[in-house]
Parts: sequence; structure tokens; C-alpha cells
Amino acid sequence: MVVVFFSFQPREVNQLDNLKQNNKPTTELKEFCLNRKSTTYEYCYVMATDWEDAENQGHENELDWEHQDDRTEIDVEECK
Repeated sequence: MVVVFFSFQPREVNQLDNLKQNNKPTTELKEFCLNRKSTTYEYCYVMATDWEDAENQGHENELDWEHQDDRTEIDVEECK
């Protein structure tokens, strides 16, 4: 009886490594982390007794909000 043991260690393939080997770029590629923050501004009108009542209605009720504006910021950071 012959017993054979195999040891298998999966190797993680880095996409950047494959790109460098296949295309041989003239410049070194670096990995960057992008963080995007989007802010949407909307408005609606409600009938309320005071500003606290109006704010509560905005949180608690299903209201018909109208789109006013939006902004997006992207921060870039080089991975080390």
C-alpha cells in the first residue's frame, strides 16, 4: 500500500501583477483607494405648529421630497 500526501497552498493572484507581466507597462502602476461622499439636497413643504413639529414630520411621515441639488466629493489616497 502506497500513501501519498499532497500539500496545496492556494496562491492569491494579484491583478496588478498579471497586468505588469502581460503588458509590460513602461511606468509602474500604483494602487489607490478612492472614497466618494455624495450629498443630496431635497426640500418639501409641510403644515406644522413650529419648527420642531415640522422636523418631526420630516422624519416620521412619508413626504413628497423634491430634488434641489447634489454634490459629490472624491478623496484619493495612495495605498502603501
